[in-house]
Amino acid sequence: MEAITCKIQDYSARYRQLLLPIASGISQSGEYRSVVLQGNPAAGSGAPFNREEVVRYECDTPAGSAEVLLVSDREDFVHMYRALAYKCEPEAIPPPSER
Repeated sequence: MEAITCKIQDYSARYRQLLLPIASGISQSGEYRSVVLQGNPAAGSGAPFNREEVVRYECDTPAGSAEVLLVSDREDFVHMYRALAYKCEPEAIPPPSER
């Protein structure tokens, strides 16, 4: 499995909701629908991320190839998770478990 460093901006071009703010009710807004469903650019000035890069892994699975991102900054991870899994809604994300 090879690690490749990628720009978060590359993913915000593919997943435009990464540029939207996390806010209650945003998934029902016209802006969200315009950006996510119609593919229009987000009105924001850029990604609200602390770091500019993530590490990407390409993994082979029984169902085919899967792209895995390693996001080292917790705030960036939480923003990406809420944007992609919860449609930019401010759902609670449990803290990382202690090892």
